[in-house]
Amino acid sequence: MDCNKLKLTCGACTAKHKNLRKVGEEVGNVGVSLQKSVNPTNVKDIKRCLLWGGKKWNFGGIKGHNGTINFSINGAVKLYNQEDLYQEDPLYKPMVETILERLGKLVPYTFSYVENFNESILDFNFCTGKFFWSPYIAGYANPPGYAESWIYGDPSSKDDPDSDGCIFLNTTYFYDGFENMGSWAHILTLHELGHALGLAHPHDKGGVSTVMPGVKSSSQAGTYGQNDFIYTVMSYRDTSSKYGPNSIAAKKGFVDNFMGIDTACLQWLYGKSKNSDVYDTYEITGETGNNWKVIYDHHTVNTLSSLNSVTPIKMDIRKANLKLKSPHAGGFISTAKVDLGKRGGFLIAHNTDIKIVKMANVNDTVYTKKSSIIKAGNGTNTVHVRGRNVHIDGKEQSSSKTYVHFGFKKMRSVKISVDDINKVIIVKKRNRLIAKCKNVDSIKFKTNTIPVARLYRIRRRRRRRRQRRQRIRQRRQRQRQRQRQRRQRQRQRQR
Repeated sequence: MDCNKLKLTCGACTAKHKNLRKVGEEVGNVGVSLQKSVNPTNVKDIKRCLLWGGKKWNFGGIKGHNGTINFSINGAVKLYNQEDLYQEDPLYKPMVETILERLGKLVPYTFSYVENFNESILDFNFCTGKFFWSPYIAGYANPPGYAESWIYGDPSSKDDPDSDGCIFLNTTYFYDGFENMGSWAHILTLHELGHALGLAHPHDKGGVSTVMPGVKSSSQAGTYGQNDFIYTVMSYRDTSSKYGPNSIAAKKGFVDNFMGIDTACLQWLYGKSKNSDVYDTYEITGETGNNWKVIYDHHTVNTLSSLNSVTPIKMDIRKANLKLKSPHAGGFISTAKVDLGKRGGFLIAHNTDIKIVKMANVNDTVYTKKSSIIKAGNGTNTVHVRGRNVHIDGKEQSSSKTYVHFGFKKMRSVKISVDDINKVIIVKKRNRLIAKCKNVDSIKFKTNTIPVARLYRIRRRRRRRRQRRQRIRQRRQRQRQRQRQRRQRQRQRQR
C-alpha cells in the first residue's frame, strides 16, 4: 500500500524468496494441498491486470471445513521469538473480523478466528517498524505459491514465518481511529489481504498480470483512470486521488470493502457468495467524510435512495462493465455533486442490478440503465435515460420539476406518442419501448427541449407528415405500375 507523498510502498513483490515446497502430498488422513493451479492468461478484460496467476487457494479441498476458513493473529511473527517485532492490541481482532465478514459477502466462504497458528490459513501480523527492512514498507504479503507453500494438517510444514497466507502490517502507520472502516489502516489491510488471495498491483507485472492501459508508474491513473482506490484497493493511488482524504491519518473517507475490480477478480478465483446482502435499499446521504462502497447484491431487487440527503446527489445505477479500455471498468460513480470525492459514494459491481431509484427533495441527477424505475422528488430533478424500459414517475406537486434527457443525437430518431397530458411514451425508431414518464415537465433531446404540453401537437404533426409521405409513396407506386402496364402494351403491339 502506498501514500505517494511519503513514498510508502507495499513489499509484496520484494520479500525474500523461499524455495517452493512441493504441494499436493497427503499427510495421513488430514493433510491436503491448499493450493491449485490457475491460469488467467485467457482473461481479456480488466481482471487481467489484477490476477497474479500461477496458484490460488484450494479452500474447497479442505475436508470438513464447510466453507469456514480459519485465521489467526500474530502467529508468524512470534516464530522469531522477539517481542519488539510485533504489537498486541484488542482492536486488531475486531478490525480483521469486520474485513473478513465483508469478504464473506463476496466469496462463498466464512472466516473463523483460531488461536493456534498451525490451524489457520490466513495469519494477520501487526508488526513494529523494526520488523521491516525499510521504514517505507507499510506491509507485505505473498500471493499463493510465491513463497513457502505448506500442507494443511501438517504442522511441521508451517515452520516458516514467510509462508503463504501470512500478512505483515506496519503499525507505525496505524493512527488514532485505525480500527474504523474507511481509515487508511483499513485499506492497507485490504490491500495486503488481496495479495494473500492472489491479486497483483495494477501498475506493475506481478506474476502473469498485465499493467493497466496508460499506467507507467504507481502515481498515474492511466488512460482510463482505473488505477485508483475507488476502483481497486490494489492501487497505490489513495491519498493522491481526488476521491479520498489527502492524509493517511484520516479516520474515514477511504473504502469499506474490496471495490469493483477486486470483487470481479476474487469471484473469478473463488466463486460468488451464496448469500446476498440482507439490505436491499442503499442510502446515499452525501455527508462529509463518508466512505466509498461497492454494492454487490445479485439476489434481490435493489434500491438506491437519496431520500435522507440534504445535498444534491448524482446517482448512476449502471454497473461496472469490466472492459479493459473503458473509464467505467470498475463502475460508475454515485456521489454528492459538491466537494467531489470528499463525501464518499457508491459504485455498482458487475453482476449487481439496481432496479429502483428514489430521489430526494433536492436537485438530484440520475443516470439510468434498461428496465429501471425512477421515483422523482419534489425538487428540480434530472433523469438521463441510457436504456430501454425506463419508468419515470415525477411528483405531482407544482413545485417539482423533472427533466428527462435522452442520449439521441437527433430528435428525428425518436418517435413520440401521447395518451394524456401526464403520461408520455417515448419510442425509439424501429425499436422497442424506451421510457414511460408520469408528471414530467419537459423532455430534452441533445438539440432542444420539448415541454410536455406541446407533445400533443408534435404527435399530430408527425402523424400528418407520416400520412402525407404514405400517400405520396402510394401515388408514386400507382404511377410506376401504370407506366409498366403501358410499356407492356406497347411491346405487345410491336410483336
